[in-house]
Amino acid sequence: MKLNFSGKIVQFIIHNHPLAYLLLILSIVVGIGSYIITPKQYNPEIVMPAFVVRVDYPGATSADVETFVTKELEETILDIAGVDAIQSRSFDGGYALVSVQFTVGFDPEDAKTLLRTKLSDHVDESPYLISQPHIMTVDPDSVPILTYGFTHPSLSQSEIREAVVRLSGELKHVSGVANINIHGGESRALHIVVQITALNERGISLDDVSNVLLEHNMLMPLGVIENGITKTAIEIDGRVTTAEDVANMVIAPGVRLRDVASVYDGFSRATSYIGVLHKNDTGDITKDNTVFLSIAKRAGENSITVAKQVEEELEVLLSSKEYQSFQLTEYRNTATVAKESIQGLGGNLAMSIFIVGFVLFLFLGKRPAFLVVLAIPLTLGWVFFVGYLFGETINRITLFALILSLGLLVDSATVVIENIFSHVQQGDTAHTAVIQGVNEVGMGLLLSTVTSVIVFLPTSQISGMMGEYMGPLSIFVPVALIASLGIAYVLTPFVAFLFIRKDKSTPTFITKKKSVFQQFFSHLSAWYATVLAKLLRSISLQRLFIFGVFGLLMVMLLFPLFQLVHFKMLPTADKNQFYVYVDAADNTDLERTAAIAHSISTIIAQDEEVLTMQLFVGEAPVIDFNGLFKSATMRNGSNQATIRVNLTHKDIRRTSSEDIVFALRDRLHDDSVVQQMRAQGVRITVLEDPPGPPVQATFVAKIQGPDTPERKQLVSYVYDVANHVDGLVDVRTSVAVPYLTHSYSVDTEKANAVGVSVASIQSTLYSVLHDTVVGQYYHVSSSEPGSVIVRTTLADKDSRADIADVRIKSDAGAMVPITSLLIESQHAQRDTLYRDDARPTVYITGEMQHRSIVYASIDAIRALVNKQDLPFAVQDVSWN
Repeated sequence: MKLNFSGKIVQFIIHNHPLAYLLLILSIVVGIGSYIITPKQYNPEIVMPAFVVRVDYPGATSADVETFVTKELEETILDIAGVDAIQSRSFDGGYALVSVQFTVGFDPEDAKTLLRTKLSDHVDESPYLISQPHIMTVDPDSVPILTYGFTHPSLSQSEIREAVVRLSGELKHVSGVANINIHGGESRALHIVVQITALNERGISLDDVSNVLLEHNMLMPLGVIENGITKTAIEIDGRVTTAEDVANMVIAPGVRLRDVASVYDGFSRATSYIGVLHKNDTGDITKDNTVFLSIAKRAGENSITVAKQVEEELEVLLSSKEYQSFQLTEYRNTATVAKESIQGLGGNLAMSIFIVGFVLFLFLGKRPAFLVVLAIPLTLGWVFFVGYLFGETINRITLFALILSLGLLVDSATVVIENIFSHVQQGDTAHTAVIQGVNEVGMGLLLSTVTSVIVFLPTSQISGMMGEYMGPLSIFVPVALIASLGIAYVLTPFVAFLFIRKDKSTPTFITKKKSVFQQFFSHLSAWYATVLAKLLRSISLQRLFIFGVFGLLMVMLLFPLFQLVHFKMLPTADKNQFYVYVDAADNTDLERTAAIAHSISTIIAQDEEVLTMQLFVGEAPVIDFNGLFKSATMRNGSNQATIRVNLTHKDIRRTSSEDIVFALRDRLHDDSVVQQMRAQGVRITVLEDPPGPPVQATFVAKIQGPDTPERKQLVSYVYDVANHVDGLVDVRTSVAVPYLTHSYSVDTEKANAVGVSVASIQSTLYSVLHDTVVGQYYHVSSSEPGSVIVRTTLADKDSRADIADVRIKSDAGAMVPITSLLIESQHAQRDTLYRDDARPTVYITGEMQHRSIVYASIDAIRALVNKQDLPFAVQDVSWN
């Protein structure tokens, strides 16, 4: 028989043994080496540049911010090539945040350069009150791979923080470590608590106190004195180092600071509540003063290697005398998760290989089965090598792709070995059997491989973050198929030739006596041939068969109509944690939010699988991959609490994390206290980590258009529809719960009459109601920069009537009651204004429980297209 290209390849390999041995050894070395040096992590690396641009417009309303800042930014950013989507928020007070997302695969550095250049050109045209844009990168590499909690039996949280700050300085030297962040506790501060009545008695204003501190607390180089031989540097050092020095400062003739204020060394006042909640034996919840240390790796580093080095360094540091009394708890280790995931999927891969080998053994015998199974690791080795060249990592999607392709990549080797097997049975020599065995099936294998590769190529066209997330699938599966074809053409025939030649005297390469299974399969094949022959001879049977298959197809197509198929993009992952987001009304203070979060935590703790809960109130949680794209970094309001619920490990847990979340939602729904909270505007959302890339929510509805009464009607209608969709839970809207704001305007006529400026009135009121930082506290033992803070006793009070005690100095030096210059009024708090793709937007979001999002979306769309129930002003409804 004339040899085609595949037969010629085998003939060349058999006649050049040294080259074949070299290729075999090279395949083994390349495979092992590539697997070792390829970075390993849990999720694939996503290249989708995203940024958040912040611009401040002090004193502006949210509407003014939208008009003069947000719209201008959007117009500027949309001119940049490569921008895929933008979302914006305009805040009352005022500032704008614009989220910019570039297309998948766009170079991150090029994206940032384009954005920065375009915005810098735009800055020159901005009014003077509007700040320069500040660009923040949304970078998956900035997500911490490690989070530790530090506690101490006798130290306060702020004292623990000081020690952790010192310790973090040592960890920064570990190879591969990038960002280190600390959560919990406050920095060192020098407090100056001013008595308003004492100031009034002495005719001193708050500005007088602040100005004295600002003027004194500095190090000023003055120059040098030269005498022809040496130089002597001259400076004035007025830096604040002790409370006693500050208390003795003269702020007016005959008046020292200690006469009108108490001065003490301590820590900044708490602006957040952070800690770990535990269940005690009685079922009550206790809170530890925990300080969290989070560590991120550099881009491209192996997370497992970096984590191991950090752990080794921590072990050394904690053994030192300074840190011996500290207790360390690990709350996140994505390296461990990645390792467990890789080991788990690797185990599944090994099991799949074993199953394939066992099935082949039953059909072909032990040696043919061994030859086919040998092709699997050789193929995987080349796949890892190509993946390394493409800059891919070994992650769960990579291994999923290999498991998916496993059944396909043994096809080529199986067909080759089976055909060689047939030629040996016919009595051909080893040389003839191998060459003709491949020559006969080579072209067919090529065509089938090309067809399979083409089938998987469309996965590379999936758009958005899902496409980037599933990117390894479009690389590793085609590469595995092509590599398996190459192995089937080159190495599999060569190894088969060695086996056949070795056993030419006693051809044990084939099984002479059929096994029981092979005998059964022979009978099954004979029965199938008989049935097929009858079908081919009878026209009526053929028609009956075709109609039967068509009928079954129609029945299967009806499954979705009756909601018998549970559609999901990816299977739900069983995780060791989930999150609970608590959002109270915007005017809720820190203490009330903490109390609400504590009440909810008692309900969470009722599940026996809950180990601990990490609580973050008034400060963003330690960010993770999912939270990075859910704007979790913005969860720092006094009305916001984030609870990370840590579960027992999934390997020893009887209940999946999904079922635990479902049960928690049911308990929250039935609890009377929670019902009362929700009636007061508290929004509670239970969030699982999605199995795929992060999303804003499982269900998202956008109502876009001008802020008119008709839009408000539509928002209310859609919100009501979403709340009545079966399986849709934790429904919420981006419209804030309304509340009243007390507003003061300056009576300019009176202010001018007594010689008081509007700016001084605003400055004084701000200083009265806030802790004002007037400089750095140069404390010798502090491990991070401290602050000199001025506040008044009124800052601790809770009544607007207390403002009546405040006096302000006029041009003539008289102390004027500040309330005599103010006019009080009330108005509804102005909403944060959202925009999506440069259009005013209101979001309605929700999560799914016990039902597919496909059916929930159909129900919602059905309600929306039923126009007679929609508000009268709505003419068109569109969705995507």
